[in-house]
Amino acid sequence: MNTDAYLSAVLLPLPVDETPPRVTLNGGELITIAIGSSFDDPGVEAYDDRTEVEIISEGEVDTNTLGDYTIQYTVKD
Repeated sequence: MNTDAYLSAVLLPLPVDETPPRVTLNGGELITIAIGSSFDDPGVEAYDDRTEVEIISEGEVDTNTLGDYTIQYTVKD
């Protein structure tokens, strides 16, 4: 006696993720620090409904030089 089993599968495309990630600053948009003090980038938190997100930060703060500095965060899902 032969017993055969068959599996049928239907492959469906994954839905397109059209919702951008949500990004929250850890700290304020403006941070004031004293010359010569240390600076620890507070970073961001990023969330997406369906995938992991990649966070890229660009920019540096020279705490020994007076000035305005910008750190830019880019989030990709």
